[in-house]
Amino acid sequence: MMPVLTGIDILGIQGYVFTSNRMRDVLAASHMVEYVTSRSQLEKWPGRLPSDVLLAAGGNAVIEFDTQDAAREWTARYSRWLLDTAPGLDAVVAHRRYEKRSLAWALKALQVDLERSKLERRPSVPQLGLSVTASCAITGRPAVGVDQGDLVSRRVKRLREKVDEAKRKWSDFLPELAHAPNMKPEFPAEIDLMGRTHGEVSLVGVVHVDGNSVGEAIRNWLDRCIEDEVDDQQVKEQYRAWSRAIIELGRSVLHVVAKRVAECTREEDGGTFLRGTPYDLGFRLRNSSDDERRRSSRDTRSRTWAPAERTPT
Repeated sequence: MMPVLTGIDILGIQGYVFTSNRMRDVLAASHMVEYVTSRSQLEKWPGRLPSDVLLAAGGNAVIEFDTQDAAREWTARYSRWLLDTAPGLDAVVAHRRYEKRSLAWALKALQVDLERSKLERRPSVPQLGLSVTASCAITGRPAVGVDQGDLVSRRVKRLREKVDEAKRKWSDFLPELAHAPNMKPEFPAEIDLMGRTHGEVSLVGVVHVDGNSVGEAIRNWLDRCIEDEVDDQQVKEQYRAWSRAIIELGRSVLHVVAKRVAECTREEDGGTFLRGTPYDLGFRLRNSSDDERRRSSRDTRSRTWAPAERTPT
């Protein structure tokens, strides 16, 4: 048997999430991106199951199979499920064998394969609108149903089915309200449920959290693993640590953002208001002292390249 790595990279995430200006669609789409690349979904398919899931975070996944045939069979099942579950969400998939080379080399080569697959994708030319008499009010694609008075496409219809599930998933991240001890906040599914007065102009603040340079950090770590000829089992354990760190960092950031927003609320006659916040939120996978530790470790030639833990403050 020749072990094979299969890489999955979800494309156009921001375009998929923010196609609609309806809050319930954005909420469900964000949940859907995490859902289709979650470890629980990647490990569930009948037939030839993966031997290991090394990475499942940030709309990316790296899975190990015992043979090329097993990898291709699993990919066919997953691709069909992705098409049915999340219409409009695109992904590229690449396979890389590595029996005669190290795992670190194969992981880096797989990243190159995925980038090449993105560039070599043939853009589809959908025949939208032919024989269609109604268009989706959100995406402009052919409508297949009606939801709350809106004509919606298959993609939006599927997202609307996931709204309640998405709200339940994130409910644990909401803080307690000190000024309202008997009440618990919840993520609103509509902007009109955010406390505004219907028919009046109001302002909405948006916090966008995006991870930068994570892929570059992983590539640098793989270079060091190749240089030091790190054992495959150790590379697996550290790569899983990267996966956990990315997920835990995202959860920590959301906790901090929700807490700080709650701290910025104030009660006045007529309702609850959100004042401006001076916080500049910045989060990293490594501490600032990591570069110094890396330089020192390179001299001693003994080091472990797992992501350092960091708790946002």
